[in-house]
Amino acid sequence: MAGHPVAIEHRCTNIDRREGGAWRIVHHHSDIAPAMLEVLARLQGK
Repeated sequence: MAGHPVAIEHRCTNIDRREGGAWRIVHHHSDIAPAMLEVLARLQGK
């Protein structure tokens, strides 16, 4: 942010299903944790 590296915490969910003898990802979701969104908003002056 502002030219500096920033570590961001996020959450990920994967749903796997066994198909044809192999595991396949059938759904993926990720988002930024609400607490991290608040920190980013404060840093941006919002």
